[in-house]
Amino acid sequence: MKRIEAIIFDLDGLMIDTEPLARQAWDRVLQDHGKKLDEETFASIIGLRLDESSIVLRDAFELATAPSELANSEQLYMSQIMETGIPRMPGLRRLLDEIERLKLPWAVATSSRKEYAVHVLDRLDLLEHCQAIAGGDEVDEGKPAPDVYLLAAKRLDMDPARCLALEDSVPGINAAATAGMLTVAVPNGDTASGNFEKVAFVYKSLVEVASDLENILERGRLE
Repeated sequence: MKRIEAIIFDLDGLMIDTEPLARQAWDRVLQDHGKKLDEETFASIIGLRLDESSIVLRDAFELATAPSELANSEQLYMSQIMETGIPRMPGLRRLLDEIERLKLPWAVATSSRKEYAVHVLDRLDLLEHCQAIAGGDEVDEGKPAPDVYLLAAKRLDMDPARCLALEDSVPGINAAATAGMLTVAVPNGDTASGNFEKVAFVYKSLVEVASDLENILERGRLE
């Protein structure tokens, strides 16, 4: 019988509504090369690391530009876009309050760079409440490999089997599940078409997760 003792969040698309911002940034990058980003191609890079996304887009649009240059351009545009604000996902504050009430530590496991995650959490006044951060630039393989989730659990000094992972994308869910964690999917408008059939818990928003968190923890303990 296992007991969930920690929560690990994905960041983009789960805690913060940055998928539309990332789409804008990548669209600007591709416009610079005379291309236009389509829905299907954008969906294929959600949940991937920046370096991996850059390779996918370079190949998809047959660009002669180095992936590293594409990544640098995306980061520049993303920074400019985010200067106007970083939108939280509905229910984030309520869920964090519930986690605090239950006295559970929480961490972030993101495909993005750790430096970016630190910056975002600081801007949201959440950095001091987060017990650990694992970035995609700190591991050998990005999601759907389990590396970043295993690193987050290690930094929490927690057995992965005692961690609950919250994700919005299929690659992220697969990463957390492979790490041995109990998984909860909260798809957004950009990831809702993914196959979440094998996920134990699927919710429409963090508001629903917050309302049902104790039930999730109890059901997870009995599985």
